[in-house]
Amino acid sequence: MNLSNTAASARCARAHCGAKPFQRLSSMETVKTLAVSRIIVHRAKAPVLMMTVIVTLFNVASCRREMTDQPKTKTFSESSFFNNGTNARPIPPNTVPRGKIRENERFYTGLMNGTYMTELPMHLTPELLRRGRETHDAFCAECHGRLGDGRGPVVQHGFPQPPSYDIDRLRSAPLGYLFDVITNGHGTMASYATQIDPAERWAVAAYIRALQLNQSAKQSDSTIDQQKKLEPSP
Repeated sequence: MNLSNTAASARCARAHCGAKPFQRLSSMETVKTLAVSRIIVHRAKAPVLMMTVIVTLFNVASCRREMTDQPKTKTFSESSFFNNGTNARPIPPNTVPRGKIRENERFYTGLMNGTYMTELPMHLTPELLRRGRETHDAFCAECHGRLGDGRGPVVQHGFPQPPSYDIDRLRSAPLGYLFDVITNGHGTMASYATQIDPAERWAVAAYIRALQLNQSAKQSDSTIDQQKKLEPSP
């Protein structure tokens, strides 16, 4: 294995050989370099110095630039090989990230045959509504408010006010539409697809529908037992 002139500098320092970095040595020069290295190690009296010299020689011997100088292209760099003049290649059709196959159209898009879904793609449970409330308060309430009235904290500081959930257009909107807005954004609202996973988005949509029903609910809509709980204590 040929050594670089960095290692051979001990041999040719007095002769001023003018070696250049990473210049390959001939077989004879390699033999001479190893011979000089053995003399240096032999004359070293301290074991620590001997070990230091050996480790240094091994490190220098392995300093090769093939990995650095290998043919490669940088991201978004130009290319004369491809017709479109760029090295970046488009993703092949029907390619999906490993573990991200989304065959359930309803769950991931909120659509069924191109129409917004009107029902949840999972069971409605108290736990689902609790998760929806927590996620809504963390991501949505800053603009929409915790009650969905569009009076969140940022609105109080000059941000455009979003519409209240309790308007005819949103009360009659299917759940799939609410899911789609959270996923893709709408107007000044950005997409939350990267912050909130699909299951949590459905939970938020269900909680928004619960807020809407709560705004228009009447005491007569509840059962007798529920009405008694709402009555003030004597």
